[in-house]
Amino acid sequence: MDETGLLHRARSGEPEAIDRLLNESRPLVEGYLRKRARSREDAEDLLQETMVQAARSLPNFRGDCPFHHWMLRIAARKLSTYYQRSAPPSALFSSIDEHFEDFAPEPLRSDPIPSLHEQVDEQRFAVQLLQAAEQACNAEEFRILMLVYQGESFEEIGALLDIKAEVVRVYFHRARGKLMAHLYEYQPDLLGGSAAIQAALERLSASGSPQDRLKPEEAAALQNPSKRKESLRSACLKLVRFLPIPFAVWLLIMEIFNR
Repeated sequence: MDETGLLHRARSGEPEAIDRLLNESRPLVEGYLRKRARSREDAEDLLQETMVQAARSLPNFRGDCPFHHWMLRIAARKLSTYYQRSAPPSALFSSIDEHFEDFAPEPLRSDPIPSLHEQVDEQRFAVQLLQAAEQACNAEEFRILMLVYQGESFEEIGALLDIKAEVVRVYFHRARGKLMAHLYEYQPDLLGGSAAIQAALERLSASGSPQDRLKPEEAAALQNPSKRKESLRSACLKLVRFLPIPFAVWLLIMEIFNR
């Protein structure tokens, strides 16, 4: 049976199809984790975590990339959590940079697969973006942002932190607004630079979509970022859709922040 038929049966909950689909990707995922984990035992634990997460998330797989690419994305997130658990906070970003610079998740869009050089640059952008998030958000917001980045649902995060899923959602949306406003005001290079931002503003203004229309207070906040912080956050979340930013930033902002 081809992958499409197998996937259809697996998503319907057929145990044999689920096992077969996961096991076909197992050698690739196992090799990826063994190369990057600190020990063989840790790699085995991460492999099991990846397989369990994939089985649980299978109904949410959209089929917009090969299944084994999706499995690798889950493994990458598990590996990221693994390094965060095993390193002090001060070493978090250097660990990510050191151990992940040869990996970039497969694009969710129809772009060509990036070159190795592009993958390295994109991973570094992802690290810089997480550093910016830590500066822009409070501790609780940043923790929730990281858990969402690792693929956890609002319900799962709520259970972990012993708070309601709706409260998690509020923290999450506040955090993404703070992050985008921080980048616009302090690190515009991560959004493509001043020229790219100006071009995006022009495209935003030309958009006929009501959801893209800037309110007067949002337009004023973009002109004077030091004031009207709430308006700046909402304006930046509209602006980001028109920016030619690197894929690593798209991965965080468009796939995850689109929830």
